Amino acid sequence: MIRGDNADARLLILGDGPLRHDLLTLVDRLGLADVVFLAGSRVNPFPLIRSCGCFVMSSNHEGQPMVLLEAMALEKPIIATDIDGN
Repeated sequence: MIRGDNADARLLILGDGPLRHDLLTLVDRLGLADVVFLAGSRVNPFPLIRSCGCFVMSSNHEGQPMVLLEAMALEKPIIATDIDGN
């Protein structure tokens, strides 16, 4: 949907986990390798978050996610799932 409105849109995914390989396979299968970037885990995510136009928190469950507070500190527009903690 976003790419339909903005052909320059890119998706940067920070973090790692057991589904990384599955996600890479999906990105490749959908032909999105040129617009989806998996940056892995970062000790300091601030430079990457700062470079983004908005921050998306798509978790199914969270406590109080520090990264959400970091995005707020960087004054990024936030799109988040409607769950406790977000």
